Amino acid sequence: MDEMDKMLKDAFSGMDNGSVPFGFSDKIGKKIAAEAVKRADREELVKNILLAVLFAVLFLAALLLLNRYYFGIDSVRISGIISEMPDFGSKIRNLFGSGESILWMVIGMNVALLLLAERIMSHKISSKDKKNTEA
Repeated sequence: MDEMDKMLKDAFSGMDNGSVPFGFSDKIGKKIAAEAVKRADREELVKNILLAVLFAVLFLAALLLLNRYYFGIDSVRISGIISEMPDFGSKIRNLFGSGESILWMVIGMNVALLLLAERIMSHKISSKDKKNTEA
Protein backbone atom coordinates (compact mmCIF):
# COMPACT_ATOMS: atom_id res chain seq x y z
CA MET A 1 0.00 0.00 0.00
CA ASP A 2 1.10 3.48 -0.74
CA GLU A 3 0.56 6.56 1.40
CA MET A 4 -2.81 7.48 -0.14
CA ASP A 5 -4.22 4.00 0.52
CA LYS A 6 -3.12 4.18 4.15
CA MET A 7 -4.72 7.59 4.56
CA LEU A 8 -7.97 6.34 3.05
CA LYS A 9 -7.95 3.26 5.28
CA ASP A 10 -7.39 5.40 8.36
CA ALA A 11 -10.16 7.79 7.32
CA PHE A 12 -12.71 5.03 6.76
CA SER A 13 -11.72 2.94 9.77
CA GLY A 14 -12.93 5.67 12.15
CA MET A 15 -16.43 5.72 10.61
CA ASP A 16 -19.42 4.15 12.30
CA ASN A 17 -20.39 0.82 10.72
CA GLY A 18 -23.95 0.92 12.07
CA SER A 19 -26.75 -0.30 9.91
CA VAL A 20 -29.38 1.88 8.33
CA PRO A 21 -32.75 2.26 10.07
CA PHE A 22 -35.38 -0.45 9.56
CA GLY A 23 -37.40 0.07 6.38
CA PHE A 24 -34.97 2.61 4.97
CA SER A 25 -34.29 0.64 1.80
CA ASP A 26 -38.03 0.05 1.26
CA LYS A 27 -38.79 3.76 1.59
CA ILE A 28 -36.00 4.70 -0.77
CA GLY A 29 -37.08 2.02 -3.23
CA LYS A 30 -40.64 3.36 -3.22
CA LYS A 31 -39.41 6.91 -3.76
CA ILE A 32 -37.23 5.81 -6.66
CA ALA A 33 -40.13 3.89 -8.21
CA ALA A 34 -42.43 6.92 -7.81
CA GLU A 35 -39.86 9.16 -9.46
CA ALA A 36 -39.48 6.67 -12.32
CA VAL A 37 -43.26 6.73 -12.84
CA LYS A 38 -43.26 10.55 -12.85
CA ARG A 39 -40.47 10.63 -15.41
CA ALA A 40 -42.25 8.10 -17.61
CA ASP A 41 -45.43 10.18 -17.42
CA ARG A 42 -43.51 13.34 -18.35
CA GLU A 43 -41.85 11.59 -21.28
CA GLU A 44 -45.21 10.30 -22.48
CA LEU A 45 -46.71 13.78 -22.18
CA VAL A 46 -43.86 15.33 -24.18
CA LYS A 47 -44.19 12.65 -26.86
CA ASN A 48 -47.95 13.25 -27.05
CA ILE A 49 -47.49 17.02 -27.32
CA LEU A 50 -44.90 16.64 -30.07
CA LEU A 51 -47.15 14.21 -31.91
CA ALA A 52 -50.11 16.61 -31.59
CA VAL A 53 -48.00 19.48 -32.93
CA LEU A 54 -46.85 17.33 -35.83
CA PHE A 55 -50.42 16.35 -36.67
CA ALA A 56 -51.55 19.97 -36.38
CA VAL A 57 -48.84 21.10 -38.80
CA LEU A 58 -49.71 18.29 -41.23
CA PHE A 59 -53.42 19.10 -40.93
CA LEU A 60 -52.76 22.80 -41.55
CA ALA A 61 -50.61 21.97 -44.58
CA ALA A 62 -53.33 19.67 -45.92
CA LEU A 63 -55.95 22.40 -45.47
CA LEU A 64 -53.79 24.99 -47.20
CA LEU A 65 -53.12 22.63 -50.11
CA LEU A 66 -56.79 21.72 -50.31
CA ASN A 67 -57.77 25.39 -50.32
CA ARG A 68 -55.21 26.22 -52.97
CA TYR A 69 -55.64 23.36 -55.46
CA TYR A 70 -59.18 22.11 -54.90
CA PHE A 71 -61.15 25.20 -53.92
CA GLY A 72 -58.92 27.66 -55.78
CA ILE A 73 -58.65 30.03 -52.82
CA ASP A 74 -55.57 32.20 -53.17
CA SER A 75 -53.85 31.88 -49.81
CA VAL A 76 -50.85 33.71 -48.39
CA ARG A 77 -47.67 33.23 -50.34
CA ILE A 78 -45.23 31.79 -47.81
CA SER A 79 -42.07 32.60 -49.81
CA GLY A 80 -42.53 36.38 -49.77
CA ILE A 81 -44.00 36.79 -46.32
CA ILE A 82 -40.88 38.21 -44.64
CA SER A 83 -40.11 40.85 -47.27
CA GLU A 84 -43.75 41.99 -47.37
CA MET A 85 -44.28 42.20 -43.61
CA PRO A 86 -46.14 45.55 -43.62
CA ASP A 87 -48.64 44.07 -46.08
CA PHE A 88 -48.97 40.87 -44.04
CA GLY A 89 -51.97 42.02 -41.99
CA SER A 90 -54.12 42.73 -45.03
CA LYS A 91 -53.17 39.39 -46.56
CA ILE A 92 -54.20 37.56 -43.40
CA ARG A 93 -57.48 39.50 -43.30
CA ASN A 94 -58.15 38.57 -46.92
CA LEU A 95 -57.23 34.94 -46.31
CA PHE A 96 -59.37 34.45 -43.23
CA GLY A 97 -62.15 36.75 -44.36
CA SER A 98 -63.60 34.39 -46.95
CA GLY A 99 -66.43 32.04 -46.02
CA GLU A 100 -64.53 28.93 -47.09
CA SER A 101 -61.60 29.73 -44.81
CA ILE A 102 -63.90 30.32 -41.86
CA LEU A 103 -65.54 26.95 -42.50
CA TRP A 104 -62.15 25.21 -42.47
CA MET A 105 -61.12 27.06 -39.32
CA VAL A 106 -64.32 25.93 -37.57
CA ILE A 107 -63.68 22.35 -38.67
CA GLY A 108 -60.09 22.59 -37.42
CA MET A 109 -61.18 24.00 -34.06
CA ASN A 110 -63.74 21.21 -33.66
CA VAL A 111 -61.10 18.59 -34.37
CA ALA A 112 -58.73 20.23 -31.86
CA LEU A 113 -61.45 20.34 -29.19
CA LEU A 114 -62.33 16.69 -29.79
CA LEU A 115 -58.65 15.70 -29.49
CA LEU A 116 -58.34 17.69 -26.27
CA ALA A 117 -61.47 16.08 -24.82
CA GLU A 118 -60.17 12.62 -25.75
CA ARG A 119 -56.82 13.29 -24.02
CA ILE A 120 -58.55 14.54 -20.86
CA MET A 121 -60.90 11.56 -20.73
CA SER A 122 -58.13 9.03 -21.36
CA HIS A 123 -56.00 10.65 -18.64
CA LYS A 124 -58.86 10.46 -16.14
CA ILE A 125 -59.59 6.84 -17.04
CA SER A 126 -55.93 5.83 -16.74
CA SER A 127 -55.59 7.59 -13.38
CA LYS A 128 -58.71 5.79 -12.12
CA ASP A 129 -57.25 2.47 -13.29
CA LYS A 130 -53.98 3.22 -11.49
CA LYS A 131 -55.82 4.04 -8.27
CA ASN A 132 -57.90 0.85 -8.53
CA THR A 133 -54.85 -1.34 -9.08
CA GLU A 134 -52.99 0.27 -6.16
CA ALA A 135 -55.91 -0.19 -3.75
